[in-house]
Amino acid sequence: MNKLITGAISAVGIIAPVTATASTASASAPPTTKVQALPAGWSDMSVKPAGIYFGQGGAPFITSLHWSYWHNGASAYAGSATLHQMANPYCTPIYQCRYVSESATVYLHAVKDHNGLHYFAAMIVKFRHNGTSYRDTGAFGPNPYWSFPPVWPYL
Repeated sequence: MNKLITGAISAVGIIAPVTATASTASASAPPTTKVQALPAGWSDMSVKPAGIYFGQGGAPFITSLHWSYWHNGASAYAGSATLHQMANPYCTPIYQCRYVSESATVYLHAVKDHNGLHYFAAMIVKFRHNGTSYRDTGAFGPNPYWSFPPVWPYL
């Protein structure tokens, strides 16, 4: 009987520190960080979206995002993606305009908080268009949409 009680106490002594360590590690993990991948304001944000859509009719968009890493509370990087944009920014009517597709990379950073929602507030998109390399930097918030400099090729 004495051996049984000693064995039970030993088992509790081994399990208790492991449980305490596991709960301590999860308590320090940063909250899930999301990105706005749709023109939907503060709603419908997502983690590791397959595509990012900046607006409606004629707006550029990114598809085939393959996330190399996604660090909650820090940054995210998609080393492979496809940027789609209008071949001619002056084309009208928009529904008849041709789009061109270019390889791109996407880097998200600058985590901010909006009423408890942790989100990436900055995006860098690197791509080539007609043989020239571009690096566009955009911001999300305080208005709930992505904003990029109005310079061709647009993003």
